[in-house]
Amino acid sequence: MRNILITGCTSGFGKLLVKNFLANGDRVIATGRNITERSIFSEEKALYGKNLIEMNLDVTDAKQRSHVIAQIESIDILVNNAGYGLSGALEDLSEEQIRMQMEVNFFGTVLLTQECLPLLRKSQGKIFNLSSAFGFVGFPLNSLYCASKFAIEGFSESLSHELASLGVKVCLVEPGAYRTNFGTKMLWGAQSENRQSPYFVQTKNFQRLQQKLMSRPNPPNPQEVADKILQMSLQKTMPLRVRCGKDAQATHFFKRVTPSQTFYNLSSRMYKKMFLKEIN
Repeated sequence: MRNILITGCTSGFGKLLVKNFLANGDRVIATGRNITERSIFSEEKALYGKNLIEMNLDVTDAKQRSHVIAQIESIDILVNNAGYGLSGALEDLSEEQIRMQMEVNFFGTVLLTQECLPLLRKSQGKIFNLSSAFGFVGFPLNSLYCASKFAIEGFSESLSHELASLGVKVCLVEPGAYRTNFGTKMLWGAQSENRQSPYFVQTKNFQRLQQKLMSRPNPPNPQEVADKILQMSLQKTMPLRVRCGKDAQATHFFKRVTPSQTFYNLSSRMYKKMFLKEIN
């Protein structure tokens, strides 16, 4: 029986992954902020018993990270899923918001992975790091979120080389826009609602775009991402990067086949049309 450690299990991809791995017969250590005080997996507890272990984990808390690892005898798969989105123009963000975005999305992943490595080396296990389409393309009003995911990309690619001779495999999962509660939980810059902000028009247009995406009649099903990760976890070999969703795949394809400056110029024109429209 494999032991699977997953972060950010209270919602979204993390919650789906817990159910997927349990159904596959694995033992799952599901972690999240205050997860033990919330009845998120009551049905799964009744169905899978001791195969589901819930543990509180704020990935930015060193004591909680160490406590979780101390309770685990072995790890076959680590899924670094915990994270959130911070939107808003850089000038509208507070220093606290900027630092916290990187603490959760980047440093939390890095430091938890570091503590898990002795167990992963012993099992010759797998690491799945949740990145994003915003991990390979910049997007306005998302500079810090993009920065955190670009950082995860560089970290993961370097780590994959570092661990290859030790039998530990690393995979970056790059989802596009799926209907999870990610969009509704996204945080905004402290000054984003200030009408005097020079970025107010861009902000309102971006918020309208978000609402439009979230209200699509047939949005991509996030279960696709959870199924893909389970599938890859069962393979002997796996790619460094996997893009999930037609939008992520198409964006990456065009960026790969288009000269860098041309891609940037085309993106710039598109963003101007999207975000600089007059607000009625």
